[in-house]
Amino acid sequence: MSTTIVLALGLAALSGVQAQNICYNRYNNPYRCNNSGLGYGARIGIGVGIAAGTFLFDQVVHADH
Repeated sequence: MSTTIVLALGLAALSGVQAQNICYNRYNNPYRCNNSGLGYGARIGIGVGIAAGTFLFDQVVHADH
């Protein structure tokens, strides 16, 4: 079950990265813009960090004593 949760969190993080806005410069040429303030690398890092933290937490909670 924990693997399913980790995969779901990873997919949720990646879906946010794929949502891109289109902006236009003064010559009316389109380019990808990011108005949320976080870079793509930061979003991926946060998603991987949450997934790794969830995995490690699950390992600690379910460790055999």
